[in-house]
Amino acid sequence: MISMKMIVPNTFDYLENAIKYRQNCPVCKDKMHLSNCYEDIVSNTISLTDFEFDIVISKNNNKIVSFTERRDIQFMYDISGNIVDSIPSRNYGIKSVNGSLYKAISIECKKCDQYYYVIQMIIDINNICIKELKLNSETLSIDKLGKNTYEIKNNYITEKTQFQSFVLGNDKFMELPLIPLDLDNPSKTITKIQSLISFL
Repeated sequence: MISMKMIVPNTFDYLENAIKYRQNCPVCKDKMHLSNCYEDIVSNTISLTDFEFDIVISKNNNKIVSFTERRDIQFMYDISGNIVDSIPSRNYGIKSVNGSLYKAISIECKKCDQYYYVIQMIIDINNICIKELKLNSETLSIDKLGKNTYEIKNNYITEKTQFQSFVLGNDKFMELPLIPLDLDNPSKTITKIQSLISFL
């Protein structure tokens, strides 16, 4: 019989702690890297940019250092293709839920590409600070002798484990109750999942 113990997602007090949740890849032991934002070591900040805004956050105290809404500029051209005027395009505003903005920070191994994790960041727009930081998910890929590839993704927000196996043309995908991810011995997690599948 397989025991299913409750898994509580990690929460973090500061952004600094969240991005250091795993400093090294559990597979190849190489240093983990931020993939969708920029870290400034001198000012100890993280910068996120997307089509809605540019935001700079202090890693030490979760305060928003700067927050700028982005506006695209539309250019007007003459018949020859020369710019004759420019006007700011319509700004649709920041899409928030009850004054909170939900953003994700991805941290990945760039050497082996077999492990990454995502931090969910909830920003309080009214008080201009991070309201909550938690581990959203962890994904681990395992290649066995170049024949079988397995991917295990633990989504701590939905409390589900997604298991994919790519075995010589016999690909499978299953969503299961959340299963502890053994990063010291990933094969153990695969064995646990396979035994659970045999009971389903």
